[in-house]
Amino acid sequence: MKADAAGTYAINGTTRASLGTENELVAATADVKADGTQYILSKEDEGVGFYKATTGSTINAGKGYLVIEGSAGVKGFYEDATGINAVEIANENAPVYNVAGQRLQKMQKGINIVGGKKVLK
Repeated sequence: MKADAAGTYAINGTTRASLGTENELVAATADVKADGTQYILSKEDEGVGFYKATTGSTINAGKGYLVIEGSAGVKGFYEDATGINAVEIANENAPVYNVAGQRLQKMQKGINIVGGKKVLK
């Protein structure tokens, strides 16, 4: 959040949350004591995902969580942040250079510099 000027700002919350009947996410409208079946969205060493709330801990009002029965021994579930996120297509008209800084007519086998980036052909 970014403020336009220094000062105190208030954000109005809601006391009634409605997530719909088809949603598995539970809204904590008041503090909830975890019983070992709740999974809270958080960032851990493995990545961002739903992690099991510690039995006896408090899930604060305003948070969302999943209830998964019979999940003994499951620490959490998350998605690894590995893989290719995007593919950039080099500008066909960008000048090509070799590692010695000499301009080339076209890419050659090995390392080329195209648009300021190293490209392996």
